[in-house]
Amino acid sequence: MTRFEEDLLSNRKINYNGKLINVGLYNMIVGKFQIGAYVIGINPNRGFSISDLKKYFGIKGSGKKLLDNYMIIFNHYNQGG
Repeated sequence: MTRFEEDLLSNRKINYNGKLINVGLYNMIVGKFQIGAYVIGINPNRGFSISDLKKYFGIKGSGKKLLDNYMIIFNHYNQGG
């Protein structure tokens, strides 16, 4: 089980735009931005590490393949899967 899956199952919440959401879902939203920026050559923020993000979500690959692997997870959980 990845850390992302553990966070999804936990009761930890974070305030996002005035609503309390699960920490795993919040990280999924932020991760989409970070991977998208990384793939086109932009460092999303200081201290960003793609290997940390890969480990958190349990994905592999580089470049476009990394984004594709992430989007499989994103779409699965975004559709209530």
